[in-house]
Amino acid sequence: MSPLRKIGIFIEKVEERVGTASLLLMILMLIGKAAGFFKLHLIARFFGISTELDVFWAAFALPDFIFSLLVVGTVNAALIPVFIKILKKEEKKVLSQTLTSVLLILVALLILFGTVFYFLIPFVAHALFSGQEIWGVIRLDPVLSEASTEEYIQLYITLSRMMLASPFILSVSSILGAYLQSHKRFLYASLAPVAYNVGILAAIGFFTFFAPQFGIYSLGYAVIFGSLCHLLIQLPGIFALYTPTPIRLTLSKHVREIFKLSIPRVLGLTVEQFAVLFNTFLSFTLGAGALSAFSFANSLRALPVDLLSGSFLQAMFPHLNEAAQKDDDKEELKVLYFRALMLILIVGILLMVLVLILRMPIVRIIFGAGRFSWSATVVTSFVLAFFAPTILFQAIASLNIRTFYAINNTKVPFAISAVGVVLSILFSVFFTNFFSHYHDFTRLFSDFTSNPIAFDYIGSIISMFSWFIIRNQSFAAVAGLAFGLSCALFFEVVVSLALLSRQIKFTPFIRKNEYILNDIYLLVASGLGSMGIGYIVFRTLDEFVLNTAYTFQLIVLTVIVGIVISSVYIFLSKNVWRKYIIIEKYKKYFSRYFHRK
Repeated sequence: MSPLRKIGIFIEKVEERVGTASLLLMILMLIGKAAGFFKLHLIARFFGISTELDVFWAAFALPDFIFSLLVVGTVNAALIPVFIKILKKEEKKVLSQTLTSVLLILVALLILFGTVFYFLIPFVAHALFSGQEIWGVIRLDPVLSEASTEEYIQLYITLSRMMLASPFILSVSSILGAYLQSHKRFLYASLAPVAYNVGILAAIGFFTFFAPQFGIYSLGYAVIFGSLCHLLIQLPGIFALYTPTPIRLTLSKHVREIFKLSIPRVLGLTVEQFAVLFNTFLSFTLGAGALSAFSFANSLRALPVDLLSGSFLQAMFPHLNEAAQKDDDKEELKVLYFRALMLILIVGILLMVLVLILRMPIVRIIFGAGRFSWSATVVTSFVLAFFAPTILFQAIASLNIRTFYAINNTKVPFAISAVGVVLSILFSVFFTNFFSHYHDFTRLFSDFTSNPIAFDYIGSIISMFSWFIIRNQSFAAVAGLAFGLSCALFFEVVVSLALLSRQIKFTPFIRKNEYILNDIYLLVASGLGSMGIGYIVFRTLDEFVLNTAYTFQLIVLTVIVGIVISSVYIFLSKNVWRKYIIIEKYKKYFSRYFHRK
C-alpha cells in the first residue's frame, strides 16, 4: 500500500471518530480565514497600495475569471449531486469513469481558454493602460495611474500569463474535491483552502527572505505554489477512494447530465464575473493604489459576508427545500424564511455597526505595517465604510435567491442577478465619477456653512448632477465603486423580496404576525443606538485616554469599543433575539464537550 493511500485511510478514520463534523469544519474554516488574513497582511506589509500591487490584482483577474467560469458553479450545481446519485445507484467504477471523462473535458476546455487568453492578454493590457479601447465606448476620459508605461504593461502581461497555471491546477483540484465530498470526505474540502493560503504564505516568506530580487513576481509564483498545495492536500483521499479505470473519454448519460445542470449556473456566473472583471479594471484606472485599496477593503468585508451568506445559508438551504415541499400554501416555508431573515438581521446589523465604527483600527491592526502607510489606511477604511451595507444586503439577497430555488424557480433569480449586474456596472461608473469630486463637495459644504444666505443652491445642485458623468482626480473615487455595489445589492434585495412575496404571499402572513415588523423596527433602532454610543466611546478613548499610535493600545481601543457596541445592541434588542435564538439548545450542545462524565 502506497504512503498516500495510508494517509488517506488514516484521515478517513479520523473523520469517522469526530462526533460533530461541523465543529471540525468550522475550526478549519476559521484557520483558513486567519491564514488568508495573514497572507494579506504580508502583501500589505511588503507592497503597500502601490502601482505594482495594482498590476498584480489586475493581472490576477483574468485567470480568476477562467476558474470561476468553468468550475465554481459546476461543483455545487452539478458535480456533487450527480456524483452522489451515481454512488447510490451505480457501481464505484461508473463514478470513476465519470470523473475521468469530466477531467478530460475540463482539461481540454482549460487548454482552449488558456490559449485564447494567453494571446488576448497583450491586447487587454494595452486597452487597460491606454484607456482608449475600453473606456472610450462609454465616453469616459479617466485619469490613468502612473502604471500606463511600457514597463508596467510588460509586467501585467508576464504576471497574467504566469498565473494562467493557477486556474488549471485549481480546477482539477476542485473536481477532485467534489469527488471526495460525494463520498462524505468533507475534511479535504476544508483543508484545501487552508493549504492554499498556507502555501502562499510560505512562498511569500521564502521569496522575501531568500530571493527578494523577484519583487512583485514573487506573488505570482506564490499563487501557483498555493494552488499546488490546494491540489496535493487532496491526493491522499483520492488514492484511498479512487477505483482505477482506463483513461478514455465517454459521453455517458451522467456526463451529459452534469453539463446540462451546469449551463444555467455557468451563464449566471458569467454575468456576475463580468461585473467583477469590469469593476477590477475600472478601479485600476482611478489612480495608483486604488485597486489595491479596493481589494484590501473587499477582503475585510468578505469574512462577515461569508459567515452570513455562506455558512449559515448553506446550512439553511436543505431545510428551505424540505419546508417548500410540505404544503401548497407554503406556510412552513414562510415561517422558516422569516426566522432565517430575523437571524440575519440580528447578526448582520451588529456586524455592520462594528465595521462602520471600527473600520479604521481594523484596517490598521490587520494591514498597518511596513509599506502600508497611514494614507493607505485612510483610503482603505474609507472604502470599507461604503462596503459595510453589503454585509446585510448580500445575505438577504442570498436568502431570497435560495428560497426561489427551494420552490423550483430558477428563472427569476437569474433575471434579478442579470439586471443587478447591469446596475452594478452603471452605479460603479456614475458613483466613481461623483466621488472623484470629493474636494469640490467639501468646498461647497464649506461655502454653505460659512454663508448659507448667499449660497447658490440652484447652481450647486446643477453642478453636482454633472459630477455623475465627469471624472475628476480625487482618490475618493474608489469609494464610489464600493457604494455602487452596495446600491446594486440593495436593488436586488428589494426586487427579489417583492417578487418572492408575490409568489408565496408574504403580505397575509405578515398581517397575521404583526410582531415581525415591530421586531425589525426594534433591531434597526438598536443598531442606531449602539452605533451612536459606540462612536462616542470610540472618540473619547481615541482622543483623551489612549495613544493609538501604539499597536497594543489600538487593540485595547478596538476590544473595548467592540464590547460596548455589542453589549448595548444585545441589551436593546433582547426582546427580539430571545424569540429567535434558543440559548438552552446551545447550552445542551456545548455540554457534550465540556461536561462529559
